[in-house]
Amino acid sequence: AALNLAAACLLVTRYAAGGKRWQPMAAWAGAAVVVVIAVLAVPATIFHPIYASAEKGKRLVHVEETVSGTLSIHETPNGFKVIDINGLNVAGTKFGFHCTQKLQAHFPLLMHPNPRNVMQIGFGTGGTCYSVSLHPEVERIDCVEINAGVPAAAHFFEDVNHGIYKPGADPRVNLTIEDARNFVQTTTRKYDLVLSDSIHPRFTGNGLLYTRDYYELCAEILNERGIHSTWLPTAFLGADEFKIIIRTMQSVFPHILIWYMNNTVEGYTIVMGSREPFEVGFRHLVERMNRPALHDDLAQVHIGNAYDLLDCVAMGEEKVTEYLGEGLLNTEDRPIIEFRAPRSMNRVVTEYLNLQGIMEHRAFPLSILGNEGLGHDREMAQKRLAVFKRFFDATTYILAAHQAHLLSQVDREIELLNKAVETNPNDKDAPFLLQRLENMETGGRVDW
Repeated sequence: AALNLAAACLLVTRYAAGGKRWQPMAAWAGAAVVVVIAVLAVPATIFHPIYASAEKGKRLVHVEETVSGTLSIHETPNGFKVIDINGLNVAGTKFGFHCTQKLQAHFPLLMHPNPRNVMQIGFGTGGTCYSVSLHPEVERIDCVEINAGVPAAAHFFEDVNHGIYKPGADPRVNLTIEDARNFVQTTTRKYDLVLSDSIHPRFTGNGLLYTRDYYELCAEILNERGIHSTWLPTAFLGADEFKIIIRTMQSVFPHILIWYMNNTVEGYTIVMGSREPFEVGFRHLVERMNRPALHDDLAQVHIGNAYDLLDCVAMGEEKVTEYLGEGLLNTEDRPIIEFRAPRSMNRVVTEYLNLQGIMEHRAFPLSILGNEGLGHDREMAQKRLAVFKRFFDATTYILAAHQAHLLSQVDREIELLNKAVETNPNDKDAPFLLQRLENMETGGRVDW
């Protein structure tokens, strides 16, 4: 702004006398005075009230303007923090964010038989990167972040990332400041997993990370049994656009798993694609989940055992194909999502309809457990199947309760959650959500 004023000063001085000869020294002196006054008079915090207004009722903790966008950190009266990029919250410390950050790591890594090399797109609070590091098989973690201000502010979230961002804290971690698509297109490495963090497709430019062209690039850098996993919101994304994105991924990765978080009212899914069928032995999965560090990290988001984990699988390959049907794909020469996704501005309608579609086609794909299934012992397998059914039936009530929550139908939400508890007393999600409702009514600590 100061430079523009200086340029204007020069032009005004030049033509002030009707085009007569002007005095260069006087003009430059005037311009210099304008710049000095502007720099001295304008406080560094002049725009802070604007940044603070992005998160109502939260205290502005940190601001940094970078080439890739303005980063701001806000804190709620309850002590939760949230990161905003250009006014959009992308990560934080409330329970819903914890679920997102941890499960974006654990879901795909636990579905891979031997995850050694991982690429993660988007650093956020560092929580996902930390959760990836808890898997001892992993030998290398390449984290790609476009905004240099994000890792620079990671010290605000050390209770989440445990210092994983610090040089040398974990020699497996390599943090690169780069555009994700450019990194994917130029890397010479091969990966077992590519994890795409919380990047909402309705914001300008983000749609390019949901195109067939981008998925093809990811397929090229994945090993034979590699998995591409992406965060995909159900909120602020129309039902058609939601299907277009998954259908586009399926056109490159024919084997698809859709995961839904039963334990939080946040509106998102995690969609995983592979060129080979998903297969994870039940016994092998239990063994990996019982490792102390991994077990403790999962327990923080109510995933205490394999039943809790697999109950979050909403749809497998066959049901996904039935759910999607035939239709459009999102490509770089026809970037449908870039132009259609921003039209969906109603959170309640979009989240409700996408959740309805998931509920109508929800089915646990036993095929992902492979030939071993639930065990070679027939009696044990039947017992495990009965446990799965209790979890599945209880979650049906929980998902309906999520819809009631969207419509502010509190009495119905409570009724459905109580039915979930009755159906499966071992379910951890329904009691948590009931406690959350009680806290909202009594003024207790709520996770926002």
